[in-house]
Amino acid sequence: MQSQELTLFTLALAALGIAWSVAAQPYPARPIRLVVSQSTGGNADFVARAYSQRLAERFGQQIVVDNRPGGAGITVPWGSDPIKNT
Repeated sequence: MQSQELTLFTLALAALGIAWSVAAQPYPARPIRLVVSQSTGGNADFVARAYSQRLAERFGQQIVVDNRPGGAGITVPWGSDPIKNT
């Protein structure tokens, strides 16, 4: 029984150490990409850029508006590298 308690205590300390190291990392570590599925200059682009300014002020992080127009406003995530790699 004492062996199980020692093992459980060791696992709990390891989990706490991992959680502590993850919590120490700043989030987000790189600029946030806001993907808009409409072309530049439209209503969706205007709203996204206004919204991104407010979000940048609130998060203290740069927000990049990325216009990715597709067929019928559908952005395919598996076909474009910038979306796939985020």
